Amino acid sequence: MNLKNITFIFPLIVVLFAWGCEAKIGDDCSTDSDCSSSGGRTCDKTLPGGYCTIKNCSRGDCPEGSRCIAFYPNWIVSNECEPATEDNLKIADHTDDCTQDEVCLSSGYCAPLMFETRYCMQKCSSGGDCRDKYECISSEGINYTLMPDSQHNYSNVVQTEFCSPK
Repeated sequence: MNLKNITFIFPLIVVLFAWGCEAKIGDDCSTDSDCSSSGGRTCDKTLPGGYCTIKNCSRGDCPEGSRCIAFYPNWIVSNECEPATEDNLKIADHTDDCTQDEVCLSSGYCAPLMFETRYCMQKCSSGGDCRDKYECISSEGINYTLMPDSQHNYSNVVQTEFCSPK
């Protein structure tokens, strides 16, 4: 192979390699194309520096290193509830503190399902795992939680940490 062929092939390989790479969940961005060339990820420009994510995820939809977190507006979280007993008809002393259109979050508060928004968020174990202007917080917040396996049953949700704006 001569030098002329190498100078043509090397840039082509670099371009093809870069084209196949997607940004990770939590990376900074300014447009959706910064996050994905195939359109599977979006840039949430409302967060500091932009945030590559997948909207409307379900448990298991998020790529490695991220988790699906359900968010609810602060003003909408209402009554207190007990996640382990709420609507659990398998036990004698089950509770029913939330209305039929609400879910009992693992934080112990009822939240209307109609206001739920879900995003893949970068998983972390310490603040050093997150970029500037973000911190590592528990998914057991008042108005957000890790998505459960099925049917909005938060009684068995294991908590995780994710990178959230400071």
